[in-house]
Amino acid sequence: MARDLGIAWPLSSVSGYGVYGTRLALTQLKDGRGDLALLQTPIGLILNPLEDARLAPYLARAGLAEGPTACSHPVLHGVGNEFALQEVSGRVRGQPDIGCIAFEDTRFSPQAIESGKRFQRLIAISSFNADHLRALGFANVLLARQGVDGSQFHPAPRSGLLGERFAIFSGGKLEYRKGQDLVVTAFKRFRARHPEALLVAAWQTPNPAAAAAFALAGHVAGLPEKDGKGGLDLIGWLAANGVAPDSVRDLGYVAHPLMPAILREMDAALFPSRCEGGTNLVAMEAIACGVPTIVSANTGQADLIAQTGCLALTRQAPVRPPHPEAGIDGWGESDVEEIVAHLEAIHADRAGARARALAESVRIREWDWDVQNRVLLDSL
Repeated sequence: MARDLGIAWPLSSVSGYGVYGTRLALTQLKDGRGDLALLQTPIGLILNPLEDARLAPYLARAGLAEGPTACSHPVLHGVGNEFALQEVSGRVRGQPDIGCIAFEDTRFSPQAIESGKRFQRLIAISSFNADHLRALGFANVLLARQGVDGSQFHPAPRSGLLGERFAIFSGGKLEYRKGQDLVVTAFKRFRARHPEALLVAAWQTPNPAAAAAFALAGHVAGLPEKDGKGGLDLIGWLAANGVAPDSVRDLGYVAHPLMPAILREMDAALFPSRCEGGTNLVAMEAIACGVPTIVSANTGQADLIAQTGCLALTRQAPVRPPHPEAGIDGWGESDVEEIVAHLEAIHADRAGARARALAESVRIREWDWDVQNRVLLDSL
């Protein structure tokens, strides 16, 4: 039965949730499930002409009128830590309201739990989130993970633009839970033995304060300064922490459609996150491109390890909370020596690492966006 669908967060090509919303919208339309109501205007959305033509009628009327709005169809709401909502979700009601939740902070106040009861269904994008919500007493939880677009993210020949450099990709906005301080320490140790190593960083964010808790772990000093262009001076900050500028490429803000060509140039990808509420979209895409990928064996990334068999950082130590009230159930501190050991193994046997990564890229195809999204859409 056809059923219209509302999406209450903005479609985008520069954020994980924006990509998620875009892919949900396309699956809804490709399957002929009904019309689409985009309740916020897009932010930095880049589509190919075929996608644009499919979404154009709905993009043209994207946005929400002022004041409370009642919809006669299901509405998907983006939900974060403490059941936090965007302003639009406070004004719109669907029939029913569905909460698409991704959280890292495992502490929920009684008030937050009460507000979460608004949703007739909660969509969790990792087993970590689903299990925690059920432990809080929510019985209406559906596990429907995010996906990968295999038409874009797949193994293919390299351009060779990086020459003989051993390129290590690290992605995710600079913040404590993403563990870039661990990347810095491990990279310095690895490069001391392999001077051709190159750190390729997609860490940009307008908010350096999100990384302030790095001080708790002691791997890096200080925070990046703002660069006056809406981002951070990562090269200067890394230099101050002992990483030579000629051993780093700061990618800046990268639109999602440009990522496949970058990832395919990489020799390794590294994601030592202290916590992931989801399964880490960028890590999934690196695996899909056939890149030997190292992830921490904790929280949402545990699902990714189970699905693909990618390289796991299994030595997980307790984490210091980023602030006194933070809930850190399931978080883990990866071991720098284990990170370096994985990088050394990839460097020593690149052909073997590549063969294993290609096998993992086949397994991640089971998480195709349309397949994953249909788990959610079929439940409405």
